[in-house]
Amino acid sequence: MQELISYIQETFRGNSILFVGSGFSLTAKNTTDANIISSRQLTEKLYNAISLESDNELSNAVDEYLLHNTESELISLLKSEFSVKEISQEQKDVISIPWKRVYTTNYDDVVEMAYRANNKLASPITLSNKMNEIKDKFNCCIHLNGFIGSLTPDKIKSEFKLSDTSYLAEDFLKSEWITLLRNDIHDCDVVVFIGFSLRYDLDIRRIIYNSNINSSKIIFILAEDEPEINLRSFRKCGVPFTIGLKEFSRIIVSEKSEY
Repeated sequence: MQELISYIQETFRGNSILFVGSGFSLTAKNTTDANIISSRQLTEKLYNAISLESDNELSNAVDEYLLHNTESELISLLKSEFSVKEISQEQKDVISIPWKRVYTTNYDDVVEMAYRANNKLASPITLSNKMNEIKDKFNCCIHLNGFIGSLTPDKIKSEFKLSDTSYLAEDFLKSEWITLLRNDIHDCDVVVFIGFSLRYDLDIRRIIYNSNINSSKIIFILAEDEPEINLRSFRKCGVPFTIGLKEFSRIIVSEKSEY
Protein backbone atom coordinates (compact mmCIF):
# COMPACT_ATOMS: atom_id res chain seq x y z
CA MET A 1 0.00 0.00 0.00
CA GLN A 2 2.91 2.35 0.63
CA GLU A 3 3.81 2.10 -3.05
CA LEU A 4 0.37 3.37 -4.04
CA ILE A 5 0.55 6.15 -1.44
CA SER A 6 3.81 7.32 -3.03
CA TYR A 7 2.11 7.50 -6.43
CA ILE A 8 -0.83 9.46 -5.00
CA GLN A 9 1.46 11.93 -3.26
CA GLU A 10 3.25 12.47 -6.57
CA THR A 11 -0.04 13.36 -8.29
CA PHE A 12 -0.57 16.21 -5.80
CA ARG A 13 2.33 18.06 -7.47
CA GLY A 14 0.16 18.79 -10.52
CA ASN A 15 2.16 17.09 -13.27
CA SER A 16 0.17 13.88 -13.66
CA ILE A 17 -2.66 12.87 -15.97
CA LEU A 18 -5.81 10.83 -15.39
CA PHE A 19 -7.33 8.46 -17.90
CA VAL A 20 -10.79 7.12 -17.10
CA GLY A 21 -12.69 4.30 -18.79
CA SER A 22 -16.25 3.06 -18.36
CA GLY A 23 -15.56 1.52 -14.94
CA PHE A 24 -15.05 5.00 -13.48
CA SER A 25 -18.58 6.16 -14.39
CA LEU A 26 -20.67 3.21 -13.25
CA THR A 27 -21.55 4.65 -9.82
CA ALA A 28 -22.95 7.88 -11.29
CA LYS A 29 -26.70 8.38 -11.88
CA ASN A 30 -28.15 9.55 -15.16
CA THR A 31 -31.17 11.80 -15.67
CA THR A 32 -33.51 8.80 -15.25
CA ASP A 33 -31.94 8.00 -11.83
CA ALA A 34 -30.34 4.84 -13.20
CA ASN A 35 -26.63 4.05 -13.06
CA ILE A 36 -24.52 4.95 -16.06
CA ILE A 37 -24.29 1.83 -18.21
CA SER A 38 -21.33 0.11 -19.83
CA SER A 39 -21.02 -0.48 -23.57
CA ARG A 40 -22.08 -4.10 -23.04
CA GLN A 41 -25.24 -2.96 -21.25
CA LEU A 42 -25.90 -0.43 -24.00
CA THR A 43 -25.66 -3.23 -26.54
CA GLU A 44 -28.28 -5.23 -24.63
CA LYS A 45 -30.58 -2.21 -24.34
CA LEU A 46 -30.46 -1.49 -28.07
CA TYR A 47 -31.18 -5.09 -29.01
CA ASN A 48 -33.99 -5.31 -26.44
CA ALA A 49 -35.56 -2.19 -27.91
CA ILE A 50 -36.00 -3.96 -31.24
CA SER A 51 -36.66 -7.42 -29.78
CA LEU A 52 -33.54 -9.08 -31.19
CA GLU A 53 -31.11 -11.44 -29.52
CA SER A 54 -27.81 -9.80 -28.67
CA ASP A 55 -24.53 -10.78 -30.33
CA ASN A 56 -22.59 -8.64 -27.80
CA GLU A 57 -21.33 -6.29 -30.53
CA LEU A 58 -22.28 -2.66 -29.96
CA SER A 59 -21.62 -1.53 -33.54
CA ASN A 60 -23.96 -4.26 -34.84
CA ALA A 61 -26.59 -3.30 -32.27
CA VAL A 62 -26.46 0.32 -33.46
CA ASP A 63 -26.84 -0.72 -37.09
CA GLU A 64 -29.83 -2.96 -36.30
CA TYR A 65 -31.43 -0.31 -34.11
CA LEU A 66 -31.21 2.26 -36.90
CA LEU A 67 -33.01 -0.10 -39.27
CA HIS A 68 -36.07 0.25 -37.04
CA ASN A 69 -35.60 3.71 -35.55
CA THR A 70 -34.38 7.18 -36.52
CA GLU A 71 -31.07 8.77 -35.62
CA SER A 72 -32.99 11.25 -33.49
CA GLU A 73 -34.43 8.38 -31.45
CA LEU A 74 -30.96 6.89 -31.01
CA ILE A 75 -29.58 10.25 -29.87
CA SER A 76 -32.45 10.62 -27.41
CA LEU A 77 -31.72 7.18 -25.98
CA LEU A 78 -28.01 7.93 -25.66
CA LYS A 79 -28.64 11.28 -23.98
CA SER A 80 -30.98 9.70 -21.42
CA GLU A 81 -28.37 7.04 -20.60
CA PHE A 82 -25.20 9.16 -20.50
CA SER A 83 -26.33 12.61 -19.32
CA VAL A 84 -25.37 12.69 -15.65
CA LYS A 85 -27.60 13.89 -12.84
CA GLU A 86 -25.59 12.77 -9.80
CA ILE A 87 -22.04 11.58 -9.16
CA SER A 88 -20.52 9.65 -6.28
CA GLN A 89 -18.25 11.02 -3.57
CA GLU A 90 -15.47 8.77 -4.89
CA GLN A 91 -15.64 10.43 -8.29
CA LYS A 92 -15.45 13.87 -6.66
CA ASP A 93 -12.45 12.81 -4.57
CA VAL A 94 -10.50 11.52 -7.57
CA ILE A 95 -11.07 14.73 -9.53
CA SER A 96 -10.01 16.82 -6.50
CA ILE A 97 -6.40 15.98 -7.43
CA PRO A 98 -4.81 18.80 -9.52
CA TRP A 99 -4.57 16.78 -12.73
CA LYS A 100 -2.58 18.26 -15.58
CA ARG A 101 -5.23 16.86 -17.92
CA VAL A 102 -7.97 14.23 -17.99
CA TYR A 103 -8.61 11.87 -20.88
CA THR A 104 -11.56 9.51 -21.24
CA THR A 105 -13.10 7.00 -23.60
CA ASN A 106 -16.49 7.70 -21.98
CA TYR A 107 -19.37 9.62 -23.53
CA ASP A 108 -20.79 10.91 -20.23
CA ASP A 109 -20.11 14.14 -18.34
CA VAL A 110 -19.07 12.60 -15.01
CA VAL A 111 -15.66 14.28 -15.08
CA GLU A 112 -17.09 17.71 -15.87
CA MET A 113 -19.61 17.39 -13.05
CA ALA A 114 -16.88 16.24 -10.64
CA TYR A 115 -14.85 19.34 -11.52
CA ARG A 116 -17.85 21.54 -10.70
CA ALA A 117 -18.27 19.70 -7.39
CA ASN A 118 -14.69 20.75 -6.61
CA ASN A 119 -15.46 24.38 -7.53
CA LYS A 120 -13.57 24.15 -10.81
CA LEU A 121 -14.60 24.10 -14.45
CA ALA A 122 -13.40 21.61 -17.04
CA SER A 123 -13.98 22.16 -20.74
CA PRO A 124 -15.25 19.05 -22.56
CA ILE A 125 -13.14 18.49 -25.67
CA THR A 126 -13.63 16.09 -28.57
CA LEU A 127 -11.23 15.30 -31.38
CA SER A 128 -13.07 17.66 -33.72
CA ASN A 129 -12.04 20.63 -31.57
CA LYS A 130 -9.04 22.55 -32.85
CA MET A 131 -6.28 22.80 -30.28
CA ASN A 132 -5.51 26.43 -31.09
CA GLU A 133 -9.12 27.31 -30.26
CA ILE A 134 -8.82 25.97 -26.69
CA LYS A 135 -7.29 28.61 -24.43
CA ASP A 136 -7.09 26.49 -21.26
CA LYS A 137 -5.64 23.08 -22.08
CA PHE A 138 -5.16 22.15 -18.42
CA ASN A 139 -8.67 22.30 -17.00
CA CYS A 140 -10.21 20.10 -19.65
CA CYS A 141 -11.51 16.59 -20.27
CA ILE A 142 -10.64 15.13 -23.65
CA HIS A 143 -13.32 12.69 -24.83
CA LEU A 144 -11.64 10.38 -27.32
CA ASN A 145 -14.87 8.62 -28.35
CA GLY A 146 -17.19 11.63 -28.34
CA PHE A 147 -19.12 13.63 -25.75
CA ILE A 148 -22.81 13.31 -24.97
CA GLY A 149 -23.17 17.04 -24.39
CA SER A 150 -22.24 17.87 -27.97
CA LEU A 151 -23.90 14.90 -29.69
CA THR A 152 -25.84 15.92 -32.80
CA PRO A 153 -27.05 13.99 -35.87
CA ASP A 154 -24.00 15.03 -37.90
CA LYS A 155 -21.65 13.66 -35.22
CA ILE A 156 -23.36 10.33 -34.56
CA LYS A 157 -21.38 8.67 -37.37
CA SER A 158 -18.22 10.74 -37.16
CA GLU A 159 -16.67 11.79 -33.83
CA PHE A 160 -19.10 9.74 -31.71
CA LYS A 161 -17.69 6.22 -31.77
CA LEU A 162 -20.25 3.54 -30.98
CA SER A 163 -18.23 0.36 -30.74
CA ASP A 164 -17.16 -2.08 -28.02
CA THR A 165 -13.59 -1.80 -29.19
CA SER A 166 -12.01 1.59 -29.71
CA TYR A 167 -10.29 1.25 -33.09
CA LEU A 168 -8.50 4.42 -34.02
CA ALA A 169 -8.68 5.31 -37.70
CA GLU A 170 -5.64 6.78 -39.43
CA ASP A 171 -6.97 10.34 -39.15
CA PHE A 172 -7.72 9.68 -35.49
CA LEU A 173 -4.13 8.61 -34.83
CA LYS A 174 -2.91 11.79 -36.53
CA SER A 175 -5.12 14.00 -34.36
CA GLU A 176 -3.30 16.72 -32.47
CA TRP A 177 -5.10 15.59 -29.31
CA ILE A 178 -3.68 12.07 -29.67
CA THR A 179 -0.26 13.65 -30.13
CA LEU A 180 -0.87 15.58 -26.91
CA LEU A 181 -1.80 12.33 -25.15
CA ARG A 182 1.43 10.70 -26.32
CA ASN A 183 3.43 13.70 -25.11
CA ASP A 184 1.61 13.76 -21.78
CA ILE A 185 2.32 10.08 -21.15
CA HIS A 186 5.97 10.72 -21.92
CA ASP A 187 6.39 13.96 -19.94
CA CYS A 188 4.19 13.64 -16.85
CA ASP A 189 5.18 12.20 -13.47
CA VAL A 190 2.38 9.65 -13.10
CA VAL A 191 -0.34 8.31 -15.42
CA VAL A 192 -3.39 6.96 -13.56
CA PHE A 193 -5.88 4.72 -15.36
CA ILE A 194 -9.23 3.98 -13.70
CA GLY A 195 -11.93 1.71 -15.13
CA PHE A 196 -9.80 1.00 -18.17
CA SER A 197 -9.94 -2.18 -20.27
CA LEU A 198 -6.90 -3.43 -22.13
CA ARG A 199 -9.17 -5.85 -23.93
CA TYR A 200 -11.40 -3.25 -25.57
CA ASP A 201 -9.31 -0.08 -25.71
CA LEU A 202 -6.79 -1.67 -28.05
CA ASP A 203 -5.32 1.43 -29.62
CA ILE A 204 -4.87 3.22 -26.31
CA ARG A 205 -2.92 0.13 -25.25
CA ARG A 206 -0.77 0.46 -28.36
CA ILE A 207 -0.09 4.11 -27.52
CA ILE A 208 1.10 3.00 -24.08
CA TYR A 209 3.24 0.22 -25.54
CA ASN A 210 4.81 2.57 -28.07
CA SER A 211 5.42 5.47 -25.68
CA ASN A 212 8.96 4.26 -24.84
CA ILE A 213 8.71 5.22 -21.19
CA ASN A 214 9.36 3.54 -17.87
CA SER A 215 6.13 1.61 -17.27
CA SER A 216 6.55 2.03 -13.51
CA LYS A 217 5.03 5.52 -13.75
CA ILE A 218 1.77 4.10 -15.19
CA ILE A 219 -0.69 2.69 -12.65
CA PHE A 220 -4.05 0.98 -13.06
CA ILE A 221 -6.77 1.13 -10.40
CA LEU A 222 -8.72 -2.09 -10.82
CA ALA A 223 -11.59 -3.91 -9.14
CA GLU A 224 -10.76 -6.04 -6.11
CA ASP A 225 -11.80 -9.19 -7.97
CA GLU A 226 -9.86 -8.54 -11.18
CA PRO A 227 -8.87 -11.98 -12.59
CA GLU A 228 -5.19 -12.90 -12.44
CA ILE A 229 -5.12 -13.54 -16.18
CA ASN A 230 -6.02 -9.87 -16.74
CA LEU A 231 -3.41 -8.68 -14.25
CA ARG A 232 -0.67 -10.24 -16.33
CA SER A 233 -1.66 -8.01 -19.25
CA PHE A 234 -1.78 -4.91 -17.06
CA ARG A 235 1.69 -5.65 -15.67
CA LYS A 236 3.07 -5.46 -19.21
CA CYS A 237 1.90 -1.82 -19.36
CA GLY A 238 2.31 -0.60 -15.79
CA VAL A 239 1.57 -1.32 -12.14
CA PRO A 240 -1.90 -2.66 -11.26
CA PHE A 241 -3.59 -2.10 -7.89
CA THR A 242 -6.67 -4.23 -7.19
CA ILE A 243 -8.30 -1.97 -4.60
CA GLY A 244 -11.33 -0.54 -6.38
CA LEU A 245 -12.44 3.06 -6.77
CA LYS A 246 -13.81 3.42 -3.23
CA GLU A 247 -10.56 2.45 -1.50
CA PHE A 248 -8.52 4.55 -3.92
CA SER A 249 -10.72 7.51 -3.03
CA ARG A 250 -10.30 6.87 0.69
CA ILE A 251 -6.52 6.93 0.38
CA ILE A 252 -6.63 10.17 -1.64
CA VAL A 253 -8.66 11.90 1.07
CA SER A 254 -6.39 10.55 3.83
CA GLU A 255 -3.19 11.63 2.09
CA LYS A 256 -4.50 15.08 1.14
CA SER A 257 -5.23 15.82 4.78
CA GLU A 258 -1.57 15.27 5.63
CA TYR A 259 0.09 16.54 2.45
